[in-house]
Amino acid sequence: MEQKVVYFLINVEHGKLKIVSNDLRKIEEIVEVVEVFGRYDIIAKALVNDDYHLKSFYQNKITLLSGITRTETVIGLPEDEGEDAENTEGEHTEHPEEENTEHSEEDVAFEI
Repeated sequence: MEQKVVYFLINVEHGKLKIVSNDLRKIEEIVEVVEVFGRYDIIAKALVNDDYHLKSFYQNKITLLSGITRTETVIGLPEDEGEDAENTEGEHTEHPEEENTEHSEEDVAFEI
């Protein structure tokens, strides 16, 4: 059975980043923990067997960790099988409906 990839986008209490990161790394299902800048403080990658495992894992391990204030869960899509799966790293399939998105420096505006 192929495992599902799940990402947890996590916010933590001020001053608890390292503690929560270390606690997450001790959990069997967590395979990667990255401390990040931006809207979230931590992104944790987990592998689960099925939806029941995800529910149990989340309720019995993630929600019980001290220092977490908010989470968002993102479930990865399974890899395609068959002919389309051969189009891998570094390759880009052209789609006729795609617009030309190339811009010169004069076309690009940045807001601050």
